[in-house]
Amino acid sequence: MPNSIRTIAHRADFTPDSLHEEHDGPIVACDFYVVGAESGNEVPGGYQIETVLNVDHHAPTPRMTRCVSSTNLADHVKALGLTSRDSLVIVSHTDCDSVLSSCIMAGELEPDAQFGEAAIAADHSGETNEIADVCNHSTRCGTSTSPYEIFASCWTASDSTRWDAKMRLGQSAPAGASLHSLRTERLDSAFAGRWNTGSNARNGGTTLHPEVYASRVTDAMRESWGV
Repeated sequence: MPNSIRTIAHRADFTPDSLHEEHDGPIVACDFYVVGAESGNEVPGGYQIETVLNVDHHAPTPRMTRCVSSTNLADHVKALGLTSRDSLVIVSHTDCDSVLSSCIMAGELEPDAQFGEAAIAADHSGETNEIADVCNHSTRCGTSTSPYEIFASCWTASDSTRWDAKMRLGQSAPAGASLHSLRTERLDSAFAGRWNTGSNARNGGTTLHPEVYASRVTDAMRESWGV
């Protein structure tokens, strides 16, 4: 029988203690960062901190600063049998990577390269992928701000007056470029993410129209990167 999966409200500072408010036994935290996970034991596919297995690519470490998804990591973890029958699988949101990684860890899906490819398409490359489209079934409209940066937006499910915005760093970006260097908090206080990808979806989106948003991103790129 597959392990149970529970979706909990997203927060900025998940800890082992806060997660154990959900479950007394072993926990598999998929696709969200557990504070201090990297100080625990490094395992294939993530980090083990106390009784929490963090299968996630958001840790601020060199091994996670690359084009990898939590679904890719889940493939490695599941293959090694690192979870127990009494583990609770927890996610904090339900995008493509969270859905696929948690289903693999819970035993609902068998590890398969096509799921990792879908998560990479959704999280990093932006390439067309049918599995990713099914997982991220919102209506999208997007625009490219430059050859270096891809901007995409969609209506939020709960409020049609707001937009979810997602940015990905293109493979032709200048050496050393990072989304963090754009100081995204100045153009969108709801934006959060990693060095090469992020969005404002978890924090409520924005009221800015996509064209205005893209213009502001372009201005930030010129200021920070000189492109």
